[in-house]
Amino acid sequence: GEGGLRDAGVDVDLEFDFRDLAGLARLVHAPRAWSGALQGRLDLQGSADAPSGVLSLSGREVVAAGLELGEVVARADVDRERLRVETFRSRGRAGSVEAGGSYEFASATLSDVRIAQDVPDLAALSAGRLDEGSLALRARLSGTPADPSGTLELDARGLGGSALAGRRL
Repeated sequence: GEGGLRDAGVDVDLEFDFRDLAGLARLVHAPRAWSGALQGRLDLQGSADAPSGVLSLSGREVVAAGLELGEVVARADVDRERLRVETFRSRGRAGSVEAGGSYEFASATLSDVRIAQDVPDLAALSAGRLDEGSLALRARLSGTPADPSGTLELDARGLGGSALAGRRL
């Protein structure tokens, strides 16, 4: 018909269990390293231009695009008006990240985006440029990508290494 794919019905009920993401990465020719296990569920209904649904996932020892995420838990939902990340958490050798927030499609607006990252051992992430130190970051953001507003808090302690030319902060 004239509506084409926009009017097509969507009804997806998918459970997935990737025991090794490396195999999936090879299948889709991912350019960076992927590994670990990831399980989850996707429930999606509606039309192609206005789907609604929920994605939930959990993983262990996850490396995504070369980034070591470790243990991962996430839940997000989408409807005609917005995409909402209820929670994203990862905890691994490199530290932890917690994030959430929403994006409203019609106004292209971010709402209550929050990110908390803790890196207790920067040496593990800095490829030899830092040999000690820790970092804590907290951010909140709202508004459009062109005109965002929010807060950023950064707490770095005990930094030292070649990236600082031998100086200690």
